[in-house]
Amino acid sequence: MATHLFRCFKMTEYISDMPKGRPSDAPRTAFGQRLVDLREKAGLTQSDVADHVGVSTRAYAFWERKPVALQVEQIAKLAG
Repeated sequence: MATHLFRCFKMTEYISDMPKGRPSDAPRTAFGQRLVDLREKAGLTQSDVADHVGVSTRAYAFWERKPVALQVEQIAKLAG
């Protein structure tokens, strides 16, 4: 039965530079957009930045999407 289930899905080629995750309906804040721009310019993933700052990837992704109040230590790590 599982084999039949998988045949129902169209096989598509994986593209390595394809955006990951699901897009949000909410627009980014100006700060969040700045984080995204700088992260992408540096060639980093959300996980890379989250590890550097010491937060979960989910928390960092939230920073890119929602209004947040970061701790001074977190801002210093982002800048460094």
